[in-house]
Amino acid sequence: GPLLALLLAKRATLYACALSTVYVAAMRSGDASPGLGERLEAITAEAVSPAMLPEGQSAEVRAVAESLDATPQAAQAAALPLVFGALLASAYASTILLGGPPSAEEQQLLLATPADEALALARSAADAIQPLSTAS
Repeated sequence: GPLLALLLAKRATLYACALSTVYVAAMRSGDASPGLGERLEAITAEAVSPAMLPEGQSAEVRAVAESLDATPQAAQAAALPLVFGALLASAYASTILLGGPPSAEEQQLLLATPADEALALARSAADAIQPLSTAS
C-alpha cells in the first residue's frame, strides 16, 4: 500500500535526478573538445579560475592532457568506470577506517539525557542501515 507508493516515488525521484544530471552534462559538453585531456585541462582551468596554476603544475597538467589525448577512445571508455569505481571505493573505505568510534568523553556527552540516548540510538541504527541502502 502506502509503503510501496513511497518506495516507488523515491525511486522515480532518484531516476529523475539522474536523468536531469545526464541532460545538464550533455548540454554542457556539446561544445567540448573531443580529447579527454583537453576537456580535463579546461575543467581544471575553470576550477581554479580566476587564479592561475603555478607554472610547474600547468606544465604537468598539459603533459597529462597530452598523454590522455594520445590514449585510444576505447581504452578511455573502458578505464573511466574502473577509475571512478576505485575512487568511490577508496572514499568509502577511508570514511570507514578514519571514522572510528567516538571516545568515552564524547559518548558521555551524547548520553547525557534520555532524549540524547534516543537520538544516539537512532543515529547508530541509521549508521548501521545506511551502507545497506541502495537509495542513498
